[in-house]
Amino acid sequence: MTLKNLSLVAAGLVALAGATGSRAALPPCGPEGGNPFLAFALDGSRLLTWRGTPYPNYFVTMGLKNLDIPGFMLMESGGNLIASKDEGCSWSLVATLGIDQWPLNIAPRPGGGAYAFGVNRSTLYRVDYHGQDFSATSLRAPTGSILGLGADPVNPSHVRLSSDRGQIYDSIDGGVSWNPVGVTPPAGSLTYRMAFDPNNLDHALFGGATSGGWVTFDGGQNWTPCAGLSETNGPVNLFNAVISPVDSNFVWVMALDLDQADAGHPSGGRHFYLSTDGGVTFEPKVDNGPGVTITNGPEMTCHPTRKTALAWAWGSRFDGMYVYQYDAVLNRLKTAYKAGYIARTVEYYRPDPRHLYVGLEAR
Repeated sequence: MTLKNLSLVAAGLVALAGATGSRAALPPCGPEGGNPFLAFALDGSRLLTWRGTPYPNYFVTMGLKNLDIPGFMLMESGGNLIASKDEGCSWSLVATLGIDQWPLNIAPRPGGGAYAFGVNRSTLYRVDYHGQDFSATSLRAPTGSILGLGADPVNPSHVRLSSDRGQIYDSIDGGVSWNPVGVTPPAGSLTYRMAFDPNNLDHALFGGATSGGWVTFDGGQNWTPCAGLSETNGPVNLFNAVISPVDSNFVWVMALDLDQADAGHPSGGRHFYLSTDGGVTFEPKVDNGPGVTITNGPEMTCHPTRKTALAWAWGSRFDGMYVYQYDAVLNRLKTAYKAGYIARTVEYYRPDPRHLYVGLEAR
């Protein structure tokens, strides 16, 4: 089933061209092709949306990832899992979800498949690619609240996920059965996210309220507290984290320094922090403030080839949407803006990472 317009599936996507310079490669449908899910900006300074079928009444796009087969993508939007095999030019329906099952996040797995999971919920699907078509299998999660999931980069049947307490569960049969591994980090009762290393499932970072973050390098057998997230060594809320696929030593987190927030710091205490030792120590790199909006727990995306680069998006119906790209080596923040849209997540266009896909929300 090929989806021709947004009335068939509630989803939205735009694409953004990055750095200026040599002519950037484009998906095969080009800036005038494709379908209403996406469009292209060619100069890196504008966000354009496709001139297609109007959006439905409501949808939100949180899950959006490149798969491990070149040109393959998977997204979840408005309660539908949809896949593309031509760099986002056309999409086919994989599964329609129940009203209480979305939005979902996506974790690619070897062989063109993925896992789709609900953060702070138990919704879990395995997506398989059969050489021509995709299928989705609903799985029973070992916890009622999934905080993160990681797929083995080599073995498509090996996957791990975390409960809201930081208990790691391991499956070697594609998510059919699960066994707990390791111990839980000494965090409090309110927790936010677990990020797994895309190249090594034993390496993971856990974030919670006031307790900050904890990192493990041995599959949860031992946990080390993250340092450098507070000027005063005081309480920190660590809302989200991502580990670079290029170099596992490079870990990005979004956290709130509560002492700064209470003291009226210009940033409100919200920062993006970078670690170069796998998540043991961090330093702030991007501050919330004029020209930069950092919300609690934005979906962040690591650059596929530059370990020092990060992208994220933000938007509201009143302020429009913003897409940010930051490079720690260049200490450069790039911003693109478009009124009238809400952005929720981003993903790099893998053949030429000067482009970004942006998942949208419409109300």
